[in-house]
Amino acid sequence: MEKRIIDAMRLCPLFKGMTSMELDLLMEHVAQCRVIYSKGQIVRSMGSPCLCADIIIKGELLARMSGKSNHEVEVCRLDCGNIISPAFIFADNHSMPVTVIAVKDTEILRLEPDELLRLIDINPIIRANYIKTLSNIITFLTNKIKILVLFSAKEKVAQLISDEYEIQHSDVIHLNKSRQELADSFGIQKNSFIRALNELASENIIRVKGREITILDKEKFQ
Repeated sequence: MEKRIIDAMRLCPLFKGMTSMELDLLMEHVAQCRVIYSKGQIVRSMGSPCLCADIIIKGELLARMSGKSNHEVEVCRLDCGNIISPAFIFADNHSMPVTVIAVKDTEILRLEPDELLRLIDINPIIRANYIKTLSNIITFLTNKIKILVLFSAKEKVAQLISDEYEIQHSDVIHLNKSRQELADSFGIQKNSFIRALNELASENIIRVKGREITILDKEKFQ
């Protein structure tokens, strides 16, 4: 198997702790195929069955949920090494809860469910990693629901700043998404997001300059 594919698979949580050699030997006996999606192409539609295990080898995907009123929420973004919807592959109802779209030209390594199940059965590392992956997904979705349902727009923006502070370890935070993309990730209107940002700035908690946010009062985010 190509080195770049092995390197991408080592980023996948399913194969954490495995060496390149172990992965290469393992995948020699696994039926697989590679699928290419162009930027903007739908990889999976909401409501369609999740019939395979797809691991991103290259590119980036966006998972988005929409309601009857066409209101959309960005659930997450997936990049190299991520597996698409692993919790739905073996579910009784394996209908996709989100639409997955290619943000960039994307290459996917595709395994049939039976092949993934065989790997889980024969390899204790993969089995433990799969259980941990499902647990992490539950934790992520629980936190996501809490923020979407219980937080006000202002609290959502404050949570975003707090999360980025933890990631960037700096009082000066650089946002890598547009105002619209950030609003979509919280399921609110762009105007509501901007209004909440301005409220925090007017209270001298932050200073905003384009995509740069300077934290003036760190105690508010602890």
